[in-house]
Amino acid sequence: MAERTITSADSTFVLSSADFALAAAIIEGYAADAAFAMGNVATAETSLGVDGRLSAGWIPRSYTQTITLQPDSPSRVIFDGISLGQDAAKTIFRINGVITLPGNQYTYAMSRGVLKQITPMATAQKILQPMTYEIEWEKVIPIPLG
Repeated sequence: MAERTITSADSTFVLSSADFALAAAIIEGYAADAAFAMGNVATAETSLGVDGRLSAGWIPRSYTQTITLQPDSPSRVIFDGISLGQDAAKTIFRINGVITLPGNQYTYAMSRGVLKQITPMATAQKILQPMTYEIEWEKVIPIPLG
């Protein structure tokens, strides 16, 4: 088995959508200091009683992911297309995704996502600034590779 590393440069991120007729599109052209990030999620609801006893219960959750692309990324057209298609159809398109991180030997299967937020236009400063896209996933399943 290969040694695990914290390298992210060799990662792959593939999106697909039957609703949008998107088949295995590889995301590329990430921002210099950011590619994709998954937010923290709550896994339980807790309540501390007046007697100091902690009660807890499982809660359902969704997973919010932010993708950050350079303004010249060829993958921008994927997100722009989904957004414009949803506007035209007045509906949402479900997205599926797979991220493979060879460095730490994990793959993540993400399902029933929705493109929730976009940056419609790059901010113009000295140079055009990175753009963010947010997908909210119904499920994220980690799969060890080794």
